[in-house]
Amino acid sequence: CMGKSRETHEMRQFISGLEDVWSCRPFFIPPKLRRLQPIRASITEMDEVPVERPRTPWDIDRSIFAPRKGESDSRSYYDSPKMYQKQMMKDWGRCIGKQRFLKCIKAADSDIMRGNQNLQEEMTEVQQVFLYHHACVNKAYFYFCMMGQTMGEAAYSMTLNQYGEFVRITGIMDNNSSTCKGSDCDTMFIATNFEETKDGDDADENDDNALMRFEFYEVLVRLALAKYGRGILTDDVSDSVDMLLTKNVASTIESIPSANVDRNIFRAERLYC
Repeated sequence: CMGKSRETHEMRQFISGLEDVWSCRPFFIPPKLRRLQPIRASITEMDEVPVERPRTPWDIDRSIFAPRKGESDSRSYYDSPKMYQKQMMKDWGRCIGKQRFLKCIKAADSDIMRGNQNLQEEMTEVQQVFLYHHACVNKAYFYFCMMGQTMGEAAYSMTLNQYGEFVRITGIMDNNSSTCKGSDCDTMFIATNFEETKDGDDADENDDNALMRFEFYEVLVRLALAKYGRGILTDDVSDSVDMLLTKNVASTIESIPSANVDRNIFRAERLYC
């Protein structure tokens, strides 16, 4: 028993000494693994040679504007005189469809009252005056419509404020007149804006508080009668309309550069090139 315990004691001493040697000899410590560092592959830069693609010549028939040729009223990329004439005739047709307007003309023309001329003949004369001045009328209408702050479709109708600017700037309104004061002009706006029927597509599209384009023709006739007709300078309706358009509307619009911008020139020089 004594021999066995002695061997055990010696073994313990040996192991203890061996552990001391391990702690003092670093090469006995398990080596630490080094963290691998990624290395990016080198890229050789190559000179890129630009590929020249043949440029397709501009062709409006293959552009985004191509549908306009079939969708626009002029059936063209530009507005035509024929289109404007057709537009004016369409508006005039709506005007003469209002019985109140026809009664107004009938009561104001001396030749009709005397029986020297019928209503249809006088309406034709007024129509011819508008055909002659239709470019000026269009410029005046759209210019004063754009003076407002309305957006979308409402921008193409004339509110009372824009109408007030129109009669003031063109000199139609005259507060010294007994028939064409500011209040008289407002009354004519209200009378023109009255809708005889509330049914139909035209009535649905007609703004109750603004003048549509065809109503602008009617109010011009009413203003002409108040300014020059009913014996003031003439007893003829068509003559009074011609006086108003020549002396007031045309002379004013021609002096405003922004009112004379040609949309076809803009399309040719800016939009379609």
